[in-house]
Amino acid sequence: YSQKIAIRAAATVQHRAHHLMVWEKILSMGMNVVAALLALYALCSWSSFGLSRKFTTVGWLCLFGTPFLMSMVPVRKFLDYDSLDPLARTYATEVGKHFSFGYV
Repeated sequence: YSQKIAIRAAATVQHRAHHLMVWEKILSMGMNVVAALLALYALCSWSSFGLSRKFTTVGWLCLFGTPFLMSMVPVRKFLDYDSLDPLARTYATEVGKHFSFGYV
């Protein structure tokens, strides 16, 4: 029972953060596709060194800059600790009844 409550508590706290992580994965995947397309454009324009270099540089920034920028988003702000109060109260009451504690 305690394990089920712990799993439920973790899911409750991380609900909003999970949405943020999904959007981070979508953004990361999209930027990887953009970087691959820019690398392909750089390959197609290999005869024009300046243009090819610009495509390569922007692609590199998309590929390696995105995780850096995403790491600056504070995931802790998206955790919902207030939703734990009812769950903790219910758990304390049930444990108190089970063990016949006098304060419950």
